[in-house]
Amino acid sequence: MPIQPRAAVAQLHAYVPPLEGRRQKIRLDFNENTVGFAEHFPEVEPTHLLAYPEYADLQNALAKYLNLPTNRLLLTNGSDEGLFVAAFTFLDPGDKALVNSPTFALIPHYLRLCGAQVSEVPVKDNLEPDLDQIEAHLQDTKLAMFASPDNPTGGTIPLPRLKQWLQQFPETVFVLDEAYYEYHGQTALPLLQENLIVSRTFSKAWGLAGLRLGLLAAHEQTIEWMQRVRSPYSVNAVAAKSLLRFLPHAHKVQEQADAAMQRKAHTLRELEKRGYQTHPGAANFFLLWAGPFAKLLSQYLAHNGILTRDRSSLYKMSGSVRISVGSEQENQQLLQKIDEFQKTHALLFDLDDTLVDTSQSYDAAVQQLTGCTHQELQDLRSEGGFNDDWTAAAELLKRAGRPKPLEQVIQQGKQIYARLAPTAETPYFQEKWLQNWRQRHRTFIFTGRPRDEYDLVWGQRLQPHFDDVLCLGEHGLPGKPAPDGLHHLMQKHNLQGGIYVGNSVDDMRAAKAAGLFAIGITTNQSTETLKEAGADLIIRKLEELS
Repeated sequence: MPIQPRAAVAQLHAYVPPLEGRRQKIRLDFNENTVGFAEHFPEVEPTHLLAYPEYADLQNALAKYLNLPTNRLLLTNGSDEGLFVAAFTFLDPGDKALVNSPTFALIPHYLRLCGAQVSEVPVKDNLEPDLDQIEAHLQDTKLAMFASPDNPTGGTIPLPRLKQWLQQFPETVFVLDEAYYEYHGQTALPLLQENLIVSRTFSKAWGLAGLRLGLLAAHEQTIEWMQRVRSPYSVNAVAAKSLLRFLPHAHKVQEQADAAMQRKAHTLRELEKRGYQTHPGAANFFLLWAGPFAKLLSQYLAHNGILTRDRSSLYKMSGSVRISVGSEQENQQLLQKIDEFQKTHALLFDLDDTLVDTSQSYDAAVQQLTGCTHQELQDLRSEGGFNDDWTAAAELLKRAGRPKPLEQVIQQGKQIYARLAPTAETPYFQEKWLQNWRQRHRTFIFTGRPRDEYDLVWGQRLQPHFDDVLCLGEHGLPGKPAPDGLHHLMQKHNLQGGIYVGNSVDDMRAAKAAGLFAIGITTNQSTETLKEAGADLIIRKLEELS
């Protein structure tokens, strides 16, 4: 059984007004203002303002350019209108539709506006479409709509697989949005048959986004059905005339698109030199993986006049920023501002139970000193204000009715710690992570342990990987949750912002008070406790940052 349009569409006929050949005649048929105000628009031919648009010349020119009959083309107000017209023509409420996820946001939006039951097939880890899962969902699907290359992933639908689906699922309408065709160079137009619709736009490579021009290419019967849905005058006369005048220069469009892809390759190489991972995709944009810095980077660039898109909220795209390819000068400005960002936005760490495991050193020393349980110590830390372990030990002794002077607690605690730490403390980090982080960002440690206890185990090992380390009590600064230590590092090193990674309530409070993005790691506090303390992001283990 061939494809069928929406039930209501099948009962209608397309509205066909007398579109062509009216401009040079006395037009008393469409209730137009035939006098108008042409003197206020000297750059526009008067009849393009006074009369309804005529499309025959443009339609013929596009048919020649695409090597298709005119009855296989439908002009649209950008590809946006084309995608909606295709969906509305074929989907009755309750019909099944299929898309990638993530994809161009208007694709699932339009399908749901039509009342369809939309299934979203997640992309694979490499952000390419999961072709096998798509195929598994195509049975009983009325319409499947994909973009190739897709936005924001840059993924593509291989033409041999699409050809297979067209034959295997003849009752399914396939809509392929080729908005970025000129950059990718592969088209499904040679595959056109009754159940395939190809969408194009002149907003991207053609540089005509403000004119809102697109087209649909399909089987002549499919086009006729969609004409019943599309508004007959949705493309304005100035836009149609502009494209008609520009169409003979299509070779320049392709030359510029090729040059853009060359600039893209250069920009990607430069970003990778700066330590960033990128995902090139097949269009005139790419993804920059900035991890938890994605939002900060996007905001910083916007503040400096460069607009990008933080795509971190999308499935499998956490930490990504989508960046379009600009001119050579614009790309250079982008790289310069990213360099500035790397110098002025830092990755700062707590030490204990963030970078290193101290459960068998500090925790064990406090438990030996006080007789408390591990849970009692963690409960105390969750209250906040006890970031220093010897202060925490003194408080536990006080609550147990066995108070001791803080100086005595510190002296005894240090003795126990010095005996345990050299063999008991182990790293949560890998050396390569520290190297990678420092390639992209300036890195610092602000720890709640004194300098002598830091130097005892970690001083020589960690110092090469960090720009600076600030320990408890240095420069007369109070410990956490006070933000003074973080403020000190930021002022000393001319930092404008950054991220502080810690494991405690006091870490989160200090980070927020210092105006930093706070990442909590759940080594010994719960997600709920860290969120309540102000954590912007929760991770389970340090390698999630890598």
